[in-house]
Amino acid sequence: MGRRYFCDYCSKSFVDTPAARRRHLDGGNHQRLKRLHYESIHDPYVAVLEQRNRPVCRRFQQTGFCPYGVQCRYSHLPPANLEQVATEKPPSVEEWLAKRAQMRSEQKVKQSRTSKNRSKSFHGIHLPAGLPHVHLLPPSVLPPVPGSEDNLPSVSWG
Repeated sequence: MGRRYFCDYCSKSFVDTPAARRRHLDGGNHQRLKRLHYESIHDPYVAVLEQRNRPVCRRFQQTGFCPYGVQCRYSHLPPANLEQVATEKPPSVEEWLAKRAQMRSEQKVKQSRTSKNRSKSFHGIHLPAGLPHVHLLPPSVLPPVPGSEDNLPSVSWG
């Protein structure tokens, strides 16, 4: 048996000959799945701008459902949303990086506040912040309940 070719778009494998590969790559199903893959990782701003040029899907507008889904040649976005997004300008790389750095610093401050003030309590006993919640601990590691020592059976070790 010869080498096999696996197509990631189609999740299909076949014997790797030039003719078979060409036939597969030129096939309609492969072309459709390849286009769907690249549309799924497309920049949302560019995708909305492309949707602006398409007429509105009447079926989707009337029923809220289109059997063609993402393959539909018409737009599934309301015209008001298209205009709103089209007027918004995407942030520059510098603006995006500054916003991301600010969000990360806010998260670090929030985490440090919660880790300092957070000590877990189980029947009045405070557990260190690094331990998981008490209900996730195995029974052998659970702290004793106050007053439960009185109920333990007396065992003599001989």
